[in-house]
Amino acid sequence: MEKNSGFRRKLAMSLLAASVALPVAGVAAPQVSAAEPAVSEEKKDVMKEMLEKLTPEEKAAIQQKAMTDMLVNPDKPLEQVAEDALRETVDPQKYQEIKKEVEEADITVEDAMKARDEVTNSPETPPAQPETPEQPETPEQPETPEQSEAPKQPETPAPSTDIPADPEQGTKPTPKFVDLEKAPWAKDAIQTLVAEGILAGVAEDKFAPMDNVTRAQYTRLLIQALKLNQKVSNPPKAPFTDIKQNDWFALDVATAAKLGIVSGVSKTKFDPNAPITREQMAAMTARAMEAAQLIKTTEQKTDTLNQFKDKNRIASWAQKDVAALTEQKLLNGMSGGMFGPKEKANRAQAAVLIHKVYSFAHENE
Repeated sequence: MEKNSGFRRKLAMSLLAASVALPVAGVAAPQVSAAEPAVSEEKKDVMKEMLEKLTPEEKAAIQQKAMTDMLVNPDKPLEQVAEDALRETVDPQKYQEIKKEVEEADITVEDAMKARDEVTNSPETPPAQPETPEQPETPEQPETPEQSEAPKQPETPAPSTDIPADPEQGTKPTPKFVDLEKAPWAKDAIQTLVAEGILAGVAEDKFAPMDNVTRAQYTRLLIQALKLNQKVSNPPKAPFTDIKQNDWFALDVATAAKLGIVSGVSKTKFDPNAPITREQMAAMTARAMEAAQLIKTTEQKTDTLNQFKDKNRIASWAQKDVAALTEQKLLNGMSGGMFGPKEKANRAQAAVLIHKVYSFAHENE
């Protein structure tokens, strides 16, 4: 084994962050034989110190980027996936520090993988909870009156299971959804929101993580997560002709409209059952957080959008909102440096973003 190999150092460094700190779901780690020599205590100490340099947010972001990259580029070598995830997540100084420590300690990929189970299973260094990805989605559905390009969905109310599960938060045990293996990166966010009564499944044991999220469903999630209904003294009436007063989402949409969070696809239509797009989701989220006095987007600069190759595809009405969420690390881009503003969002992705917003709100109370 050539310990001075740049390739091995590069892979070992990235695996320390992406595999040792947060094992990447769907990628089988090489099995280490019990007959092979154990990793030295000195190297274990170096690995532990490097892991401690990564914040929970950085660890989650590393896993998100790695998983998204693997889904979009299945033929890309794992070492390149992990390396890119680390380099694109942490600041350059921290990246160089980790790289230097790996080189000085002569840590190889074999060392990293041998230590993997011990590090992640140790009670002293529990694995961080993944928050992640935003996978590719589909067509355009604008959030402002000027834009109206997405196909209309039949006006049938969403199942009652999409409404918050229990007004008495935390009084019910978290359901055991059997389909969360389709989105393991969203499991913790989903279970937390269900336990808090903000989110529910489509059946007792099904969450349907890859199903699309409608505009009405996401509006309700935002209002409930940030308790924005408490900011409106008198129950408003939705200013849209395609929403009936007895629709389960009517009050939430009316509240969102009064607070300036939504504006509909035209002056009179909200299109509640249309799938929400990433730029719509970003715009609504940022406006909801501003209504909750958590962030300000009025003077938000859009320089942070330069990291996205498709920044010119982000609608002008959504640019400051996307920039604000990106700046706060609440919303990430997709693989290949893309944001994917016109892609549809699924239930797992919406749960992850709502969970981040919910956590942000509690941290800033």
